[in-house]
Amino acid sequence: MPFLLTSLPYLSKNAISEQSEILLIGVSAGLAIFLLRKDYKNHHNSTPLRLLLVALIFNILGIFFVPHAYEMFFNVTGGLLMASAYGLNWYWHKRACHSTGHQH
Repeated sequence: MPFLLTSLPYLSKNAISEQSEILLIGVSAGLAIFLLRKDYKNHHNSTPLRLLLVALIFNILGIFFVPHAYEMFFNVTGGLLMASAYGLNWYWHKRACHSTGHQH
């Protein structure tokens, strides 16, 4: 979901305002922080959180600091990194659940 939310502004180019773009990325980041932090308490692996931090840096740079020509690269890269953070988090969560006998 974060990758989709982050990529929406680029899929529709000028159909979404800059404020909406910032809102979408902010909601996506908030959801990611909430979920990854919650699961960190279970598996104690900080790699997904660190990857999320890099993703957020890319997104913030893409929105506020880089020239418009590079904005898409930074924000799509940030979205892909955020999706990777979710994937790693899922892996570590499943691994922790199997080692403790916890079932979903």
